[in-house]
Amino acid sequence: MRKFIKWLSIIILAIIIIFFIAVVILANTINPNRFKPLITQQVYNATGRTLTINGDIHWSFFPSVGLNVNQATLSNASGFGSTPFATVKYLGIGIKLLPLLAKNVSASDLTIDGLNINLTRNAANQNNWTFNKKNTALNTPASSTQTESTDTSSSATYNFSLNIPRIDIKHSSLIWSDAKSGQTTEIKNIQLNVKNVSFNKAFSTSFSCLINGKKPVLYGQFNLNGKTTLNVNNNSFDLLRDIKFDGKAVISKFKANTLDIQTINAPISINNGIIKLSPITGSLYQGKLNGDFQANMQQPKASMNLQAQLSNISVQALVAGMSGQKQYSGTLNMQAKVSATGFDTFLNTLNGNASLDIKNGSLQGFDLVYLIQSGRALLTGKPTPQQKGANETDFGDLSATAQIRNGIATTNDLHITSQVYDVKGNGTTNLVTQQLNYEIDADLAGNASLGSPIPITVTGKLSDPSVGLDMGKLLKSTLKHQINQQLNNVLDKFKSQLLQ
Repeated sequence: MRKFIKWLSIIILAIIIIFFIAVVILANTINPNRFKPLITQQVYNATGRTLTINGDIHWSFFPSVGLNVNQATLSNASGFGSTPFATVKYLGIGIKLLPLLAKNVSASDLTIDGLNINLTRNAANQNNWTFNKKNTALNTPASSTQTESTDTSSSATYNFSLNIPRIDIKHSSLIWSDAKSGQTTEIKNIQLNVKNVSFNKAFSTSFSCLINGKKPVLYGQFNLNGKTTLNVNNNSFDLLRDIKFDGKAVISKFKANTLDIQTINAPISINNGIIKLSPITGSLYQGKLNGDFQANMQQPKASMNLQAQLSNISVQALVAGMSGQKQYSGTLNMQAKVSATGFDTFLNTLNGNASLDIKNGSLQGFDLVYLIQSGRALLTGKPTPQQKGANETDFGDLSATAQIRNGIATTNDLHITSQVYDVKGNGTTNLVTQQLNYEIDADLAGNASLGSPIPITVTGKLSDPSVGLDMGKLLKSTLKHQINQQLNNVLDKFKSQLLQ
C-alpha cells in the first residue's frame, strides 16, 4: 500500500512537472499572434464582419490558459460607412483545454475593458446589428464527386456550445443613431457582470449604465438585475430580438424631454423584441407614479402602450420643471391610457384617453372673477368695475377628461369650481406645440338666475396662456339681453294698460 501511494505521488508530481514544462515551452515557442489570421477568419465566418487586431495577443496561464487581446475592431455592415461596428481596448479570456476535445468552448472567465458599440439604422430602415453567418463551403474548392460532398457534410453541421463561468465588462459604451429621425442615444459607463453564460439557458446578469439621448431628450442612471437568455440558432443572431431578460429595473434621475422623475422601480421582461415594465412605481414632483409600459421593438418604429396613474403631484413643481414657469399650483391626480409609435414621434402619434383632477389650485396671470364682473357689466350696460386684489384665480377643484388623437387632447367637460364662481368649458390642447384653444362659460356663484353665463376664451401657450372675454359671443348675448329687456318693458306697459 505504501509503495502504491509512493508511485501515485511520483506520477502526479511528474504530470504537474510535465504540465509546467509544456506551459513554459508553449509560452516560449508559440507566438499567439500567429493565431490572428485564424481568429479573424472564424469571426468572419460567424458574423460576415472583418475583425482587425491592432495590438498584440499575449498568453495568460493563471487561473487557466488563455489569451489577452489589445486594441481590436469589428467592421460595420455593408453600407454603413467606415465607422467600426465595435472597438475594444482590452479583452482577456481563459480557455479550459479538456472541453475543447468535446467541441465545447468552456472559458474560465472573460474580461472586457473599453468596449464601444455603434448601432445604426439608416434612412432606408436597414440596421447594422443583424449578423449573417457565412457559408465557409463557398471559400473551399468544389467537391469532385457526390460522395465527397456527402462525407464532408458532417463538418457543416458542427455542434458548437458555449460555457463561460463569468463575464465582466467595464468602462464601455453603446451609441444608437437613427439617420431618418435624427435620434441619437449614448449609453455610457456600462458595467456588466454575468455568471454561467451559455446559449439558450438563463444566466445571472447585473447591468448598470448612464443614458444620454437627443430627439427626444433622455437621461438617467439605469440598473438592471435578473436572468438573461441568448437564443442562438445556426443562421443568425439579432441583438434586439434574440435576447430574453427577466429581472428588475431601477432608474434614478430620469429625464424624458422636460419630464423629470426622481426614481422608477419595476419588474422588467424583454422577449422577442418586446419590452415590458409592470408594475411601475416611482416618485416625481412630490407625488407618486404607478403604471405599466410596453414597447414593441420588432418594427422600424417602436410601438408603445402606457397606462399611468399620478397621485398627489405638485402642479407648481411639474409645470416649473417642464416649462420653467411657476404660474400654476395645486395638487394633481391623473389617470391615462395611451399608445404611440416611435420614441422620436411619441407626442405626434399619441392616442388614448386621460382624466385629471386638481385640488386647491391657483392660476396666475388673470383674475377670473374680474373678467366675469366685467362681462356682466357689459351685458347689463353698467360701468366696468375696477380690478381689486392680485391678478390670479384661486379654485377649489378643476376636473376634465380628454380624448387624445395624434397628440391633440380634446376636452368637452372642463369644470372649475370655487366658493365664488363656477366654470364649464371645452376645447383642445396640442401636446406637441403646447397650444391651448378653449371656450368656457363662467359666472359668479348665485348668478344663474341672471341668464346667460359670461363667455371667455383661453388661447396661447400652456406656459403663457391668454385669457379674455369672448367679445363676439358677449355682443350677441348683450343684444339678446337688450332685446329681451325691451320686450319685457313693452309687455309690462301693455299689461299695465290692460289693467287700467
